[in-house]
Amino acid sequence: MTPRKRTTPHSGPSELAAPFRTSEDLFRLMVENVKDYAIFMLDAGGRVATWNAGAERIKGYSAKEIIGQHFSRFYPPEDVQARKPERELQVAAAEGQWAEEGWRVRKDGSRFWASVVITALRSADGELLGFGKVTRDVTQRHEMERALRETEQRFHLIVEGAKDYALLMLDPAGRVVSWNAGAERLKGYRAEEIMGQHFSRFYPPEDVQAGKAERALQQAVAEGRWEDEGWRVRKDGSRFWANVIMTALHDAEGTPLGFAKLTRDLTERRRVEAVHRQNEERLRLMVDSVKDYAIIMLDREGRVIHWNAGAERTHGHRAEEILGRHFSRFYPPEDVAQGKPEWQLERAARDGQLEDEGWRVRKDGSRFWANVVITSIHDAQRVLVGFAKVTRDATERRRAEAEIRRQKGFTEQLINSSTDGILAFDRESRYTLWSEGMARISGVTAEEVMGRPALEVFPFFKDTGEDKHYVAALAGQKVTAEGGRYSVREPADHTVLEAQYSPLVGENGQIVGGLAIVRDVTERKRVEEDLARSNAELEKFSYSVSHDLRGPLRAIDGFARALHEDYGSVLNGDGQRLLGVIRDNAQRMGQLIDALLNFSRAGRQQLVTTSVDLTALAQSVVDELRRTAGGVAVEVTLRPLPPITGDPTLLRQVLVNLIGNAFKFSRNRAHPRVDIAARQEGDAVIYYVKDNGAGFDMRYKDKLFGVFQRLHHVEEFEGTGVGLALAQRIIDRHGGRIWAEAKPNEGATFYFTLPSALPGA
Repeated sequence: MTPRKRTTPHSGPSELAAPFRTSEDLFRLMVENVKDYAIFMLDAGGRVATWNAGAERIKGYSAKEIIGQHFSRFYPPEDVQARKPERELQVAAAEGQWAEEGWRVRKDGSRFWASVVITALRSADGELLGFGKVTRDVTQRHEMERALRETEQRFHLIVEGAKDYALLMLDPAGRVVSWNAGAERLKGYRAEEIMGQHFSRFYPPEDVQAGKAERALQQAVAEGRWEDEGWRVRKDGSRFWANVIMTALHDAEGTPLGFAKLTRDLTERRRVEAVHRQNEERLRLMVDSVKDYAIIMLDREGRVIHWNAGAERTHGHRAEEILGRHFSRFYPPEDVAQGKPEWQLERAARDGQLEDEGWRVRKDGSRFWANVVITSIHDAQRVLVGFAKVTRDATERRRAEAEIRRQKGFTEQLINSSTDGILAFDRESRYTLWSEGMARISGVTAEEVMGRPALEVFPFFKDTGEDKHYVAALAGQKVTAEGGRYSVREPADHTVLEAQYSPLVGENGQIVGGLAIVRDVTERKRVEEDLARSNAELEKFSYSVSHDLRGPLRAIDGFARALHEDYGSVLNGDGQRLLGVIRDNAQRMGQLIDALLNFSRAGRQQLVTTSVDLTALAQSVVDELRRTAGGVAVEVTLRPLPPITGDPTLLRQVLVNLIGNAFKFSRNRAHPRVDIAARQEGDAVIYYVKDNGAGFDMRYKDKLFGVFQRLHHVEEFEGTGVGLALAQRIIDRHGGRIWAEAKPNEGATFYFTLPSALPGA
């Protein structure tokens, strides 16, 4: 601050110091020896009368500069304005001394925290002579005290505000003298409930009875600190697992002041640790019991330190044989010679993990193909402590993969050897298979189409409608299309292609794409057309033959009937018999012609397929046969027959022949019986018609289904010998099979099977 201007002249230093000459020697000694204190004299008006070296060091003024100046210049402007210097002199004069601490100002304007004592100096008769002023720079102490107060304040706030820790103070006897928010939350007591109470109430009864609380205080006193983990009790009686640290407190002279006690709830940590230990034990048990994997622990050098049951099963060594041995003994000699075990550990340590497949050696010297994963293990400081090694015997998998590759090669060879074209596509109609047959048919190689969409390779599919077949296959439908085009070149007019499209189903049952088989059916179509022409000509011929044969037969039968009607009375018995023979043979010849025509048509007639209820069809045949059985009561057992897809008209003809034969050949029995049923054998359904009639000798079974082949005389059982041949042809056309079993006079059983889908359907 700016020093005040003085208007009244003062005498020099010697005059100002005159009242103090009686103590001049003492004052001089003090000034000479004290440099850490500013010790100087003020006259009664507050002007500096003396100035020591300590004053110069602390305040920055030399004696020449400051003597005679008012001491208020050492005060900050705000204190001068508040007339603090004058009040301090007044208090010192009135009370004999004044002391304070506060900010003071040096010559350079910097401030320091000062401890100041002003003492009034009086003569023997009580006259005020001036003042003695001692100032000490305590800025450092002030800052330390301020920092200490702030620290104490922060500590107090932390202690009071901490809610995860119970922080409390105990007196030397163990009674609670302070209580923070964490203690209230953790233990349940409010401060007013617990202050003054002994801390043993936080212990379970069994620990109180055992004197655990007292021993804790004794140990804290003896060692300065005591730490424990154990059960503690809340106000509501519930228990929690606590970590407790108790520290003995002493004053500067070592007198016990009490204890600081910190408690933390570790119940959850203890539960987690228990779960962790349990999981570790389970993991250990699991690892030790796993038999399909060799799970091994290695130290940093590669020596075995843990060995599970799977390792013993895979490698053949027992734990006591292998622990402490180097894992290189599992490698073939050539790998050991090349240092493979060592560089695998180096790579695992560098990269964290290494996976390898190769030959390994068992204890007995046999080799197996192994999948090996080596993982480096580090501690919390990322220091390598060892390796975990998992080995799986992949010999069977390797063999299976080799077999798959062989089968794949075989399949590709089979596909490519086919004269038909075979292709496959995914759900976006991109080609995933294109056989050599397709390359021949289309003129496009597999390299040109693989991975490309069908419409990109063959844009004309939009015009030919072939793209719709792709969509149908991806929708799960089977489609057979004729007349399509699969050539980038315009095909010859006579070329005819047939393509069969079907869905490709994945392992999960979902459609993943489609498959098509494309074949050149030009020659087949030509043969079919030739066959159709031949069949038409044969049909005309059959009609002609039928007409030409029937005419004479009708004439023979008609004239024989007229002869019998007109002249039968004049003919003797033998003549009438001969006329009957003529008529019977004419009629039989007519039946044979009809049977032959039916047999011929059955081989040419186009199948009209639909779902057929065989049970209803068989029942209608049985009903019709009963109406024409001539009074013979045949016991028929008809069990439900699985429905089938086929031509109902032709299948009815099969049942008419088989059931009709059963009726015919069992009619001479006292109790004729016919069974109609079916049974499942694997994926096939076998239908059968069984009777208890005449049967036949199985030595002649090959004649059963021949045209005009009969095993019984016509006089005994009527028939043309064409019915079973017709039944066999119809069953053959449906893709099925028919056969019979029998014994003479013990009946016969006729069997037939029908596929679930017709050939070519």
